[in-house]
Amino acid sequence: MKKIKSTMAAVAQLATMEQITGKKRHSADDGQKKKKGIIKGLVKALSPNKYIGHHKELEAIKKEPTAEDIKEQIEKKQLLEASHNLIDLERKILMDPLLQDQTEDLQALYKKFENAVFRVIQDSITETNGDLLSQAVNAIVAQETEDAQHGPDNDSTNSLRPKHWKRKWEEYLRLSVFARIGNLSEASEKDSSSSSSLSQSFLTVGKTLKQDLVHVITHLKEHYPKDFDVCNTYALYYHRFLASQMDFVTDFQLGDEDTYYLLCFVYNYYPKFYEIT
Repeated sequence: MKKIKSTMAAVAQLATMEQITGKKRHSADDGQKKKKGIIKGLVKALSPNKYIGHHKELEAIKKEPTAEDIKEQIEKKQLLEASHNLIDLERKILMDPLLQDQTEDLQALYKKFENAVFRVIQDSITETNGDLLSQAVNAIVAQETEDAQHGPDNDSTNSLRPKHWKRKWEEYLRLSVFARIGNLSEASEKDSSSSSSLSQSFLTVGKTLKQDLVHVITHLKEHYPKDFDVCNTYALYYHRFLASQMDFVTDFQLGDEDTYYLLCFVYNYYPKFYEIT
């Protein structure tokens, strides 16, 4: 009883002091305000829209691309995404013995991806789609980097490596150049500015060579790393094609007009084509 009376007296004394001094117990009020603020924050954070949006973000992060997803990316020419996801899938299969049966499916997927990438490379001699070309080149660089991770010095057990995509890139460039020059026969027949089929053929090839090298410098070079040396690589394959044509025609007895034209082409025209590189 004495304890209750002493407590009531203390409360009364505190109330009297507040009336006299005009001071209030701000700490209690502040505590109430903070509590209300916390409750409001929890309600806002747990609102349905916020929760659903956050849940979707987490699902997007957790979801790993499947083989079907990668196939769809390849078909849509999303080569950069497909490149990253293929390498991730390859690493996952390599690290998990239970997934070894998926190796053949991965190889088929890589073949589809390779065809898509190098189709872009081949078509780039006449195309100006810089974004797609950049994706294709970056995919080749990524494969070369992955090859380096599984080289002979690393004691790799990955049967999918090395892929040597840069070496394949050179071969596809050669094929694209030879295919393009090989399709010039129709154009040379329509060109009546020179007097013989030989001079017509070399005139057409010369025009195409200059046009293509300008295209390489103007539209392709910026999308390649320096170590690809893309301008000189293209020029090399054009040179090899022309050299093989020269070897072929000189096996036959040429007339004076054709001989004169070939000498003019070799010493006067041909060197100027490569000055632009």
